Amino acid sequence: MLGFDPDWEDTAPLDFGFDRTARGAMAASLLEELPRAISEIDNGDPPTLDFLQAQLANHTAATKAQLESALVELHDAREIDILAPGGGRKRGATLTKIDRVRLPRQGKLFTF
Repeated sequence: MLGFDPDWEDTAPLDFGFDRTARGAMAASLLEELPRAISEIDNGDPPTLDFLQAQLANHTAATKAQLESALVELHDAREIDILAPGGGRKRGATLTKIDRVRLPRQGKLFTF
């Protein structure tokens, strides 16, 4: 609704789709963009997943499930850390809205 353009032509392509190709592109984009977004939001106090989702909601077409899937994949690849409420690195893939997200303290030596 907020993106409505009265001059839009019926033949103009949509900005994004909802098919399998679009889902794959969204997943790849999230894997690339989430670490950067986390670094911009983290000001010394890692944001909660709930806060991260609220900050990103108006800047992405990704669903909550797509966002969480990308976060888990980045966590498993050690590109980000998901911290349990107690502060330790989370081991399971089950996320809660009070888990915190940050970039790892030690960066990668090589990136390919």
